[in-house]
Amino acid sequence: MPINIWKRCDGQAYIKNLEAKVWRVVEAQHISATRKLVDSVEEHAILEALVEKAKPPAQYTDLHYLLYTPFRYPPLQYGSRFGKALQCSLWYGSLELEAALTEVAYHRFLFLLGSTAQFSIVETQFSAFAVDIRTSHGVDLTKPLFNQYEYLISSPKDYSASQALGDAMRKNKVEAFFYKTARAKQGTNVGIFSPEVFYTKKPQASSYQTWHCVSSLTAVEFTRQNLMKVNCQIFLAERFMVDGIFPMPA
Repeated sequence: MPINIWKRCDGQAYIKNLEAKVWRVVEAQHISATRKLVDSVEEHAILEALVEKAKPPAQYTDLHYLLYTPFRYPPLQYGSRFGKALQCSLWYGSLELEAALTEVAYHRFLFLLGSTAQFSIVETQFSAFAVDIRTSHGVDLTKPLFNQYEYLISSPKDYSASQALGDAMRKNKVEAFFYKTARAKQGTNVGIFSPEVFYTKKPQASSYQTWHCVSSLTAVEFTRQNLMKVNCQIFLAERFMVDGIFPMPA
């Protein structure tokens, strides 16, 4: 039975106003993964319509799809950090772009290690964007008293306590919350239960960035080039190791 962090900290007393600019990194949206499956633009349009029809119904269609899409699906079989497998998914982001890239790097390793395929190098394009959030029903889990349970809330491999905490926050109508990232030494992540927190209906137009990602079993490298310089972020697999083992969610 996981520790009831919400009860121990009298969580309801800490519900307050939260507002922030939040970064999220997703696979590049300007490249369609399904185009290569068909022979023409017309066939591709039909295929995309069929794919869309097979998806769970889209609510919140007044929002940009990058904002509402995560709420359409349940988490993976092991759930997510604050969501159980049968609950609606959360929208996750970070206050810092580097923290968002760190989370993606971890999941790239997770993808490669979890596959039976023999990968050498995998190249992918990612899109980074930012959006403003604002809510009167937020909780900052990085502050006392919650921070004394950071080892549970941000455990690199055990989601049982954080999922129980997420369940309690849902029941107490929390819409968004901050928590320390488990994948970096510093950085704050953001979990969002409700799309009502988005202050605008779409991401900040000036925030969009394209990052080229090269992944292997030993390193994940993100590169972004503009007119002035090349920005490169490299994450080694050993950075995520816990007691010499890559942590798998459980």
